[in-house]
Amino acid sequence: MGLRMLYDDVPSSSSLHWLHIIETDLMAHFSPMTDPIFSFSQIRSQIQHLQHTLQKKELSKFRSGYEELLEILPDHGRDLSLELYYETVCSLFSSDMAHLTSPLYLAGKQIATLLDQGHYRHSKARYHAPRHFLEVLLNCFFLATLHNNTDNTQRITAEEAQLLLFTALIHDLDHTGQNAETLFQHEENSYQKAAYFLDQAGVSAMKQHQIHLMLLCTEIIYGLPYVRYVRTGHPLTSQQKTILQQTILPDLATPAQSKTLLLASILLDADIFCSTALSYSTTKLKSALIEKETGLKQGAEQYLKFVEKILRQQFSSDAGQKFMPILREICRRYQTEI
Repeated sequence: MGLRMLYDDVPSSSSLHWLHIIETDLMAHFSPMTDPIFSFSQIRSQIQHLQHTLQKKELSKFRSGYEELLEILPDHGRDLSLELYYETVCSLFSSDMAHLTSPLYLAGKQIATLLDQGHYRHSKARYHAPRHFLEVLLNCFFLATLHNNTDNTQRITAEEAQLLLFTALIHDLDHTGQNAETLFQHEENSYQKAAYFLDQAGVSAMKQHQIHLMLLCTEIIYGLPYVRYVRTGHPLTSQQKTILQQTILPDLATPAQSKTLLLASILLDADIFCSTALSYSTTKLKSALIEKETGLKQGAEQYLKFVEKILRQQFSSDAGQKFMPILREICRRYQTEI
């Protein structure tokens, strides 16, 4: 789930001040009762422009352009069509339109439509709201694009990108805005809700298994460390080993799932990027939403603890690692607040 729900239980007044600013601004600009300031065609053009900057490996231009995109993306209401954005990133990733008629794509369109109609929403989920689904979807698209322009040994195909983007769309389908009561609760329930549509569309058991594996990887106490362990050899604790043996995750370490591991690492980073690694100001705003959702303090100390103890000062994918300078910059800003 990529959520920094760490340790303290008192909301900070400064973070709540940031929350008031973002909510007031977004409500004023993207009310369901008014027309959006930016048309979808303008936003799509910006997404395509950012795709081109990554293809040229111009990370500094991408960063500034993405911050501008985040400011104009709709936050709620009729202007935030996950179906439209899902179709957009799937079509932009590859010029081969055949994959837009695949069973997996059609299942994703069904789920996106239901999300747009208000299904699977929870009143307490202030951070895990439709805007979060959209950002993770975009982050996956951009990281996969960057990966394909920096790694020629394990390129992500259009079919594999579809697996990644579908899983991004459903990764928090069951998130209620509250802590999970059992291990992998949100991830397993999200998969079960999506499995109905996958079965109805005729998606193969192999692809469903890949989606299931990727979803479990987004759990940050056991899933994230396991991805790190398989990719880098970073040791697991004895408790983590015991728990993981009771899940399907060990299958991720087999040669047959090497591409699934790559996709899972990108999904994991895409989820974490939303609240952790885009910019200092964005992190402040997301921290305020997390605080509002959980009631747990999300200040400088909590951010730095998350980066040190959970992320271990690194991202899971090679594409994600290229944004480490931004993470270090944000950490330096937070260190001045302690």
